[in-house]
Amino acid sequence: MLSVEGVSKSFGSVHVLEDITFSVPRAATLVLLGPSGCGKTTLLRLIAGLERPDKGEIWRGEDLLSGDGTYVDVRHRRIGMVFQDLALFPHMTVFKNVAYGLPPGQRRNREIRDKEVAEAIALVNLEGLEHRRPHQLSGGQQQRVALARALVPRPEVILFDEPFASLDTSLRIEVRSEVHELLHALGTTAVFVTHDQEEAFVIGEEVVVMKDRRIVQHDRPSVLYRRPVSPWVGLFVGHANMLPATVQGATARTSIGDIDLLADVASGSAADASGSASEGDSVNVLVRPEHLQLLGDGLGGGSNGSGISARVELVEYHGHDTMYAVKLAEDGTMLKVLVPGSSPQFDHGADVALHYIGPPTTAFPAETG
Repeated sequence: MLSVEGVSKSFGSVHVLEDITFSVPRAATLVLLGPSGCGKTTLLRLIAGLERPDKGEIWRGEDLLSGDGTYVDVRHRRIGMVFQDLALFPHMTVFKNVAYGLPPGQRRNREIRDKEVAEAIALVNLEGLEHRRPHQLSGGQQQRVALARALVPRPEVILFDEPFASLDTSLRIEVRSEVHELLHALGTTAVFVTHDQEEAFVIGEEVVVMKDRRIVQHDRPSVLYRRPVSPWVGLFVGHANMLPATVQGATARTSIGDIDLLADVASGSAADASGSASEGDSVNVLVRPEHLQLLGDGLGGGSNGSGISARVELVEYHGHDTMYAVKLAEDGTMLKVLVPGSSPQFDHGADVALHYIGPPTTAFPAETG
């Protein structure tokens, strides 16, 4: 449904995007994930037609929107957009804000306008609020007005620029789920911009990770998490430990014991930065916190059973789980350990035994950044 091919963009001497290429299947949701300043929002504006690329092409299906001397005006792209600040008109009612999303010809036809606006308002569950103004609505209701305005012209693609950034945590999760469900129900192709890894994984069937103006990885969320192409991606898409190790056969010898490597990593046949691990190589092994287990006598108690001796240095309780920072007794290495459960099992200063309980993992050459 949407293809971006070799797109680059500069503002004066500042290079913002370089050789960006990806595609989005029809009815799928793709997320552009990356730190602030990596070019995500500029890329979204290029797709919408609010900016023109310096080179490259942007296609919607078989229709060329930008490139090779072609530029389709934003009003004719059949692409909707929800801005980060929502961009609602404060002096207009909900009805008029939504109606503004229609092409001028439909806005002037009262019968068409009323029908299309009513359907869009019903889609986002705002019936009864048509005559209120934005300041009379909650943050979540304002979000729905912006979504209805983007949906009312029936776009083939809809773009979201960090649409939930201004909402508090509980409302953010609620509205995010509603939007996610609605997009699936409508079968709308969507592109989201976010710097929030959790949001990207929840919403996106596919995730494009960006860094320093470029795409560094494009995969399904599960692949990104288990098989990042670099230590930077591994750390950016979730909590991670990077343990120095030496490759021995199909395993990596680490300070917490031998850890099995993914088959293509161990054989040196992987094609990306995490591959080509040969016998005796020095590597950094990816260890997710939830793949470590702590054993001990409980709160304040000493360790029991076999394992690597460690001490709890920090306890961060999140309700549904607890993140521990533990220091290995042998060499002082600090590791993050994520333990599920409704209450902490260990207190600060507790002596514990640490075990690796995860699946085969990936490794990176020791010099890889």
